[in-house]
Amino acid sequence: TENDRKVRELSLLYRVSRVIHSTVRLDELVHLILSAATLPGEGGFDRAMLFTINERSGILLGMLGVTRETAALVLPVEHDRGAWQRPVVTAAAQQAQRETPFSRQVMKQRLSLDAEANALARAAIDGGVVLVTDPAAEPPSGAAFAEAMQLGSYACVPLLGRDRSLGVLVVDNPFSREELTPGRLRFLQLFANQAGAAMENSLLVHRLETAHRDLQETQERLIQGEKLAVLGEMAASVAHELKNPLVSVAGFA
Repeated sequence: TENDRKVRELSLLYRVSRVIHSTVRLDELVHLILSAATLPGEGGFDRAMLFTINERSGILLGMLGVTRETAALVLPVEHDRGAWQRPVVTAAAQQAQRETPFSRQVMKQRLSLDAEANALARAAIDGGVVLVTDPAAEPPSGAAFAEAMQLGSYACVPLLGRDRSLGVLVVDNPFSREELTPGRLRFLQLFANQAGAAMENSLLVHRLETAHRDLQETQERLIQGEKLAVLGEMAASVAHELKNPLVSVAGFA
């Protein structure tokens, strides 16, 4: 039974990994990660939320929230191999997921990146899964967050890059009431590792594209500067050639 469970878990993680590594565009990736976390038979959680970390201001920012129903907008429930190997995340599907009341509520959230203030910050700083079974017993910031999002028992897991936390994934099961067992938390940790690696790759590609764009702009400015320098030299040469006969004409005049 244990071997069968491990085989199913590895098969599931492989399928999910193929999905979230199918794109390097960060906006598409976020929708794929949360959708894969909530689909039945895949991540299997009722709801998933993503918070990004702003280290400069020390704040966790709500980025997106997806439920099991809205996940089907990005990943079909009755999936075939082609649809999951190269999923097409349309702009309309992304907009539909962002505009749900649940996602709008997530995007309003701003939490302190202080380990003593809330469970999300503890997960980001400690680098491990944090299970909250009694949200009312959390510090005021965490309790207010749980009340705003109508959270019962929930789990937080960081999306880890090579040397830092890139964000925090929050999942819960308010509809199915499925317990967040140690096995489910272990799967969540493995899922988050895959998602963190995909997100770091996406950020690296984004930085590379930005650096390439800046280099192109610098090159264009240098080329334009060289053109202006050539025009300046040409104008000076023409002025010199005109000045010599004009001086003679002025002398004879």
